Amino acid sequence: MEMKLHIVTLFVKQYDEAIAYFTKKLGFTLIEDILITTSRRWVKVAPDIQSPVHVLLHEPLVKEEISLIGKQAGSRPLIALSTQDLHTVVKTLMNRGVQFTKPITKEVYGERAQFKDLYGNLWELVQYSIFS
Repeated sequence: MEMKLHIVTLFVKQYDEAIAYFTKKLGFTLIEDILITTSRRWVKVAPDIQSPVHVLLHEPLVKEEISLIGKQAGSRPLIALSTQDLHTVVKTLMNRGVQFTKPITKEVYGERAQFKDLYGNLWELVQYSIFS
């Protein structure tokens, strides 16, 4: 049985501010922005057009979902991104105003750094040395 990870849902306060953050600050690509109803949209972003995994930006529909904005993974990183050039990516993102919570550190598997998105979710950037 073959399965692949395709979409990760991220609760956001407002579609347009989230799109601006992901495309301008993180340099992601807007994959889809489809109007479903007068107030609901299907909005997907990804690091690039070929990425097999997309982030679905989702405005909460019920009160319980509102409380999850910025806290979807608790104190752990919600999403990890891998790169071949961690130092350049971190420098670029810092220049764009991305808030890093942990500087680049060496780990047994490579190097990593952590940042917060515009809502406070932790993300991790990793450059693997053992898989290259």
